[in-house]
Amino acid sequence: MARPATPDGVSLSKPTTAAEAAIVSPAALAFLAGLERKFGAERRRLLGLRIERQQRLDAGERPDFLAATRGVREGD
Repeated sequence: MARPATPDGVSLSKPTTAAEAAIVSPAALAFLAGLERKFGAERRRLLGLRIERQQRLDAGERPDFLAATRGVREGD
């Protein structure tokens, strides 16, 4: 098992097999690193909101329609 070259700030948690290395190429890792740099903060923010929403649902809150769409639902 080997570790493919990784972009700055990227680390792999375990060595990869030859088959994995064919998929997790340096180019693929660079692409993923770029996505994380660009969208990571927003991804984490949205995941946090998702956790909060799930906690409210677990506590008994019921899902409902958005208030902003009431006119559409009640319109002709």
